[in-house]
Amino acid sequence: MVSEQFEVTLKKAVGGDASSLNFLIKEIQDKVYNLAVRMLKNPHDAEDATQEIIIRVIQNLGSFQGRSRFSTWVYKIASNYLLTTQKRQAELLGITFEFINKHLEAGGKVPIDHTISEPDRELLAHEVKIHCTHSMLLCLDRNLRLAFILKIILNIDSKQGAEILGITPEAYRKRVSRGRKLVSEFVMGKCGHINKENPCRCKRRVEFALRKKVIDSGKLPYISQGIESDNKIIRTYANEVEKLDEVTTVYRSNPYYKSTGILSEKIKELIVSGEFSILVAP
Repeated sequence: MVSEQFEVTLKKAVGGDASSLNFLIKEIQDKVYNLAVRMLKNPHDAEDATQEIIIRVIQNLGSFQGRSRFSTWVYKIASNYLLTTQKRQAELLGITFEFINKHLEAGGKVPIDHTISEPDRELLAHEVKIHCTHSMLLCLDRNLRLAFILKIILNIDSKQGAEILGITPEAYRKRVSRGRKLVSEFVMGKCGHINKENPCRCKRRVEFALRKKVIDSGKLPYISQGIESDNKIIRTYANEVEKLDEVTTVYRSNPYYKSTGILSEKIKELIVSGEFSILVAP
């Protein structure tokens, strides 16, 4: 399942070669971060989780036997961590669809700030949209949320998804279906991206989001980390967007995130520090 060149790089990494190890980390850190930030919502919590997951990947490199894709094996480690880790900042808020609905209704009642320029409003509205769609994921329990993210956002098929989660393909499809149903039932009657007849508009919620400090005009973490123009997921499905259901389209229109330089430096420091060991294959 892995190429000969990758196998050589893996063996070097297991043997302690820093260059090979750095190569593997660069290959997986964005994948792990994109999963973590959608599971945990808060970028700082996602960075911490990504660091912990990568440490676990490095420590267990010697146990990877190449019977599956390396990315599948990494996602499995990441998923196990994200399903069992303690609740983080966003999860502790206990966000529900009812809670989001109250915010959506209140957002349309705040007076419009005409000092906000149209380009700035567009930018802020994009951050609001990402914040909102990520918040809706928190309304799902962890099992449904993870399956939804893997399939609806990352487009991981039933066979690979089942392997990642340690369940049957049928069980994976059921989790995806249940998660999609819950999200769809909510957004179909609310979101203007889904239906132009729906009342909610991201642009109209900007003032409320700023007032409640849901977003900060001086710091837009989702947009700043997004590499939408290079989004492989968006490019892959650009010609098929009409075939996708509305919910999938909205979620896949969000950016693919680039893990921050700070995260990369933290991991490099850990490698140099030697505070953890790689488990060498027998």
